[in-house]
Amino acid sequence: MRVLSIDPGTKKGVAYALFSDAQLLSAGIVKLSGDTLEPIVVDRMIIEMPKIYASKGVDKQDLVHLAFYAGLFAGRHFSQTKKLEVVFPQTWCGSIPKKIRQERIWEKMNEKERKLLEGVGKLNRSDIMDAIGIGLHVCDMDRALVPGGSTSIVFDKGWRSWK
Repeated sequence: MRVLSIDPGTKKGVAYALFSDAQLLSAGIVKLSGDTLEPIVVDRMIIEMPKIYASKGVDKQDLVHLAFYAGLFAGRHFSQTKKLEVVFPQTWCGSIPKKIRQERIWEKMNEKERKLLEGVGKLNRSDIMDAIGIGLHVCDMDRALVPGGSTSIVFDKGWRSWK
């Protein structure tokens, strides 16, 4: 099964990770300034949906922009995807602080997967690691940060259902 996991961003771009049978094949950042990721035929596309949490000091307008970019990216790739799923941050990573989360994802990656990130700058690496973490959440329960593997919303060629 091929899975494309997405961590949208408004400043650096959209981070993605492509898995086949739970193994990371590629990962990177698609910049918002015109770079494109050609549509990839996948069985599942998992995209992180921004969510407002009461305890977080995040600018709500930034989350609106983030949701817009996530939607643009999902729309571009939905025609090549059998199933589009949305996952909220709390669902795939709980309340684990970003630095600790990044370390745990790195520990769960095998040597071949780690080599894919050689040469990736520190700034881009954290977003790419989140895309990988999202993918691990649905592809490989043994390597997921939070048990469950569930997503929040499923879009199946035009029909929406809430889990």
